Amino acid sequence: MAQNDLSRQMIVAGEQLADKLDTLGLAPELVAWLYDPDLEEWRLLIATLAVDTIGRTKLYSGLLDLFDAGAFGDALTVDDVQFVASWERSYERLRAFAEPSATADAHVYRCAPTPDPSRAERRGRIFVKRARQAARRAA
Repeated sequence: MAQNDLSRQMIVAGEQLADKLDTLGLAPELVAWLYDPDLEEWRLLIATLAVDTIGRTKLYSGLLDLFDAGAFGDALTVDDVQFVASWERSYERLRAFAEPSATADAHVYRCAPTPDPSRAERRGRIFVKRARQAARRAA
């Protein structure tokens, strides 16, 4: 059970980021706050096959551009966000949630079927490009 409560501001900021990722074309399969007992912190996990296809580095680059383009307030920082690959333990742990829900250790926004890998790669590349454009417009 989580020692620190997930704040309303964090929940709202996570939802705003999930919506922005959709708008920019990434459409991750799974988005959820998950409490990490080892770190004693909440992490916003974004599970997408794009981690496997275009790589975590490119996705984080797009995320940084997205944060440069518009702040999500103090409730959410880049350090709170973790992209998760389909083979990681936390991905499987989150897959245990069949539908959006809230428990003591998680707040799940979405849990969708895993897309075709070629589609995930395309989504990832579109997201990185659009996030970069949004950062340029905001500058």
